[in-house]
Amino acid sequence: MITALSLCHNVTPVEEDGKQIYQASSPDEVALVEFTKTIGVELVQRTQEKIVLNTPRGIEEYQILDIFPFTSDTKRMGIILRSETNGQITFYLKGAEEALLSKISSQSSQEKMKEDCEILAQEGLRTLVITQRTVSEEEYEVFRREIEKARASMISREKMMRKVVESIEVGMEYLGVTGVEDKLQSRVDRCIAKLTNAGIRIWMLTGDKVETAKCIAISTGLKNKNQKFKELANMRDLILIENELNDLKLTGNNSIVLIIDGITLSLVMEMNPELFILAATRVGGVICCRVSPTQKTQIVENIQKYTENRVCSIGDGGNDVGMIQAAHVGIGIEGKEGKQASLAADFSINEFKYLAPLILW
Repeated sequence: MITALSLCHNVTPVEEDGKQIYQASSPDEVALVEFTKTIGVELVQRTQEKIVLNTPRGIEEYQILDIFPFTSDTKRMGIILRSETNGQITFYLKGAEEALLSKISSQSSQEKMKEDCEILAQEGLRTLVITQRTVSEEEYEVFRREIEKARASMISREKMMRKVVESIEVGMEYLGVTGVEDKLQSRVDRCIAKLTNAGIRIWMLTGDKVETAKCIAISTGLKNKNQKFKELANMRDLILIENELNDLKLTGNNSIVLIIDGITLSLVMEMNPELFILAATRVGGVICCRVSPTQKTQIVENIQKYTENRVCSIGDGGNDVGMIQAAHVGIGIEGKEGKQASLAADFSINEFKYLAPLILW
């Protein structure tokens, strides 16, 4: 598990002012690599060809044979490495629970994985499933030829590559689940309370699991003690979804906070986006979980299309750029996620708490 955490990532160690620091597109990845360092497995070097670790057993080098970056569509990343010590080829794969569930070989491991994710999510932690499997030389050679053929294709290249990669994402061995706390900034709850009292409806669009999002909603004050959750999750029947939304459209009020996940949302936004928007604008708050950057943008665009409300989008990462630019007003927060959101926005702030004086001046 620790070896997998120290190898399966896009983190690069760099020297800054005579001190080694880690750089990556995701602060979660940096946090996990820093964790492995504290228990004796340190990432000391990374190039395009190899990764070098300093472990209790000594220096270990791994040749990078192939890498498949994380995307919002696949919700997972993988890397194929060859150990310089024994020549063994290992494929590491990590990602969201729903993306890796079908990849894990045994039913018992799948159940254990779901249980572990549930426990960590209930504590408000962002979960990541870690898996691995050994690849033979013969299997890797077949895979290498197929992936090179797909990369050279001029027609449907992405589709062909995805199909080849999925052919090796089978029979994975479950190693464990990590939980990373997305620590709240100070006075977030006070800021949200001020905005709510001013008559502003607040929607939270997140890639987190439903259980994690519930914890965040309670801790930030997005849901108060007088409100109750209305949950629409893992629903694949459009008629049932529409019945629930029609009831909400008729009976919805400020005492309800709607929670909807990406699977349910994608279906209703494709078939009946107007119903979802009109029903969701009737309740006190909305939490959209496990949503992609594209879905975030679609939600903002449809609120503008089907209502006369003014929309302000606030985000702190590259995944939020689309919805920030789609809104009437976009606000970017500078933070550990980088400056992409800030640079794409109409206004930039350093902390969430400055949102209230900016909007309510």
